[in-house]
Amino acid sequence: TVGGTDTQSNSSTNSDFNAALVTFVASATKSVRLAGYTFSDQSPAGNSLLDALKAHVTAGRTVKVVLDKDSTQGIYLDNYNALKLAIGAGNIQVENPVSDAEMHNKFIVVDADPGDYASGKVALGSANFTDPAFSSQNNNFLIVDTCPGLAYNYTLEFEQMFTGKKFTRATCPNQHFV
Repeated sequence: TVGGTDTQSNSSTNSDFNAALVTFVASATKSVRLAGYTFSDQSPAGNSLLDALKAHVTAGRTVKVVLDKDSTQGIYLDNYNALKLAIGAGNIQVENPVSDAEMHNKFIVVDADPGDYASGKVALGSANFTDPAFSSQNNNFLIVDTCPGLAYNYTLEFEQMFTGKKFTRATCPNQHFV
């Protein structure tokens, strides 16, 4: 508990790191919003974030993903294409490919309603959504189950990128975080 808020944390040195995030995403009943610098998923079938996101799309729930432009090229291209196939290209927003800016967020919001300040849960941390980040790098993620306003603010930040296509401070004068 942090300041009266129920929390749990996982370190990438913990073999259950990926499983904790998959469980968190699987707990959603309405929506999942994932913002990450990169997304690649080499976990066994049935135990991956990609599988969890795809299950929500199949169930008719809202799934949205925001990624940095680097996620669409080079070593990440095959994973990006697998993500597009799994959740639909219209559910992914990529930072402007001609921008020099970098979208480096790493958070997941589940079941947050942009109109309800107290709804939703957030997972946030330092890890990219990649196999090396979950298995061999020293990263962390914090899952916050109950903290009125936190999921709301992360949802506003997410929607500013997804719907508004605003990824930098220059284009986002009303930052939700300091």
